[in-house]
This record gives sequence, structure tokens and C-alpha cells, in this order.
Amino acid sequence: MNRETRRKIKQLHVIQNELETRVAQRTADLAAKNDELEGFTHVVSHDLRAPLRSMAAFTHIVREEESERLSEQGQKDLGRLEDSATHLSKLVEDLLEYAKLGAKSLYREPVDLTEIAEKVVEEVRQVHPELDLKATIHPLGETQGDARILALALFNLVDNACKYRKPGYEAVVEIGREEGPGGAVYFVKDEGLGFSSDHAGRVFEPFERLRQNSAPGSGIGLANVRRVVRRHGGEIWAEGVPGQGATFRFTLGRETG
Repeated sequence: MNRETRRKIKQLHVIQNELETRVAQRTADLAAKNDELEGFTHVVSHDLRAPLRSMAAFTHIVREEESERLSEQGQKDLGRLEDSATHLSKLVEDLLEYAKLGAKSLYREPVDLTEIAEKVVEEVRQVHPELDLKATIHPLGETQGDARILALALFNLVDNACKYRKPGYEAVVEIGREEGPGGAVYFVKDEGLGFSSDHAGRVFEPFERLRQNSAPGSGIGLANVRRVVRRHGGEIWAEGVPGQGATFRFTLGRETG
């Protein structure tokens, strides 16, 4: 490996360390001031996006210009840097989405939840083409809501079932509706890893992951789901059994029929 290549890799490591420090600080700030999260949108956009763009661009330059001269260790280092850039970019996107969900006005209209669920399942299959996702969708009826963010909530719930499936097993999800004392209760049920009932309240907290390093993600997805549900005047709760799967149930606002 020549001196110029080593210099470029060293610069990449410097950028990576700086980004990791910034993300750690922002994460601590966001967790401590969750109620003020919307105010961090500007910080996240400008303080993290620019260095991430630089890191991605610089990594691309090194990959294109120095790949033939990189040692095996250098190639591994470059791969780790690319993985870091991808993870950090996803974290930024999820943080921005979380902040926007609390700031934007809802556009309420009659929404066919069955149609939304069917589209969401197809989108998740495109995201996870390597999985044989088995999905059962029962009639969900129509409700009043914002179709875009309701789709986001369902996507995160189905995506969560894929991420936390049992190793070596296919992803299985069931989406349906039950009648509760106050009206419709919707559910998304999987047959994945599950979790202890003692942790049921923690799964919706930002950055909370019950299994560290067990699945890709930023820890924001289920927090987004809760925010969507609450903005529609509903509530969400979870039940799980270790090794047997999890069920997420939620209510929404007034139905149209």
C-alpha cells in the first residue's frame, strides 16, 4: 500500500471518528430531551448530513482510485467505513422522520386500511427480497386518517417482524382487526424472536433495542409507530413471548364505516 493510499484511509478514519462522536452526542441529547426532539431537526440536517456526504464521497474516491493497490486489511477498513456511512445515514433519516411526524399537520381523509396494508407488505418484500415473507391480511375496514403516515406505521411494524424473525425461519406476519370496547383494535402479529412481557413498555422508546446488535436498524422505527398512532388519537401496546413472537395492537381515531 503506497503512502497516498495510507493517507486517504487515515483521513477516512478521522472522518468516521468525528461522525461517531457527533452521533453519540446527538443521541444522548435526543434521549435526554425527547419532548423537544422537533427542535433538533435543523441540527440533524446540517450537523450530520454534510459530513456524511463527505465521508461517502471520499470513500467512493478511494474505492475507485485505490482499490487495486489496497491490501486485504485496507479493503476491510474501507468496507467498515462504508457500513458506518450507511448506518449513520439511516439514523439521520429516521431522526428526521421522527421529528417531522411531530411537526406536520395531519391530512385526514377516508382511508382503506386493507389497501394500505397490502401495499406495505409488497414494499417490505422489495426491501427484503432475500426473505420469503408470509403475510396474512384480514379485512381492516376504513378509517379517518393520514394515509401516508399510517402506511409508514404499518411498514415499520411489518419490517420489524422481518428484522426479528427467528434465525433460519421465514418471516411470518398477520395483520388484522378485532372489536374492542371502544371500537376497532388493529394488530400486527409475528412468529419471530418475541420478547419478555417485562420489556413491553420499552419497545416504543427511541433508541431502545432489546437485543443489541441482533438486527440492523436505528431503534427509531417503533417510536415512529407510536407517534403516528398517538397523532391519530389512538394508543398502541405490545405483547411478546420469548421465542414465540410478538403482537402489536393499536387503536386509531373515529372511523367512517
